Amino acid sequence: EHTIGAIGVVEANTENIALSTPVSGLITAVYVQVGGQVKAGQKLFSLDDRDLHAELLVRQKALELARQQLDRLLRAPRPEEIPVAEARVAEAEQDLADARVRQQLIESIPDRRAISEEELQRRRIATKAAEARLRQARANLGLLKAGTWEPDMRIARAQVALAEAEVQRVQTDIERLTITAPVDGQILQSNVTVGAFAQSGPLAKPLMLFGAVDHLHVRTDVD
Repeated sequence: EHTIGAIGVVEANTENIALSTPVSGLITAVYVQVGGQVKAGQKLFSLDDRDLHAELLVRQKALELARQQLDRLLRAPRPEEIPVAEARVAEAEQDLADARVRQQLIESIPDRRAISEEELQRRRIATKAAEARLRQARANLGLLKAGTWEPDMRIARAQVALAEAEVQRVQTDIERLTITAPVDGQILQSNVTVGAFAQSGPLAKPLMLFGAVDHLHVRTDVD
């Protein structure tokens, strides 16, 4: 007289959690068996991640290169580059002094018939060219002492940040290929086999059924 007839199921108190995979792939390892007790975060099974590890190596090399380029800009100028640039300035100053002396000598000749107008113009052009080379050498020395241009630094830092993000993305993709337990519980059913192809998607068959069974719930439909 104190009973109710009903149809239903006995299930885990977490409800039966159907585990699948976020991406399709070849199953390479299974770490648990049906009936096994697992803790939250414990590995259940893994998919093939060899292609992602190869990509990770490429991304890590790209990050290393970006960091080296940034470090080179931060260290600029190299101490040994300054004396070289200063020597080029000194050389340009001597060339200019020589060109001016040659021009003054030819302009100091009182008899204009002794020199051609073409030769005089050549001397004057040579002096102006020497002045231009000196200005360029001094400008190069100034740029070298000023260090790296700030926009170049921002670009280099952005390239490092981008390379770090790419490494993190690949590492995350690798981590996603190892399915772990969402909570403490028990493996209630398993359709996972090493060497089988796991299909992802909303229509894919669940690979494992999982739940906490320290307490059980009865789900029924009562008429």
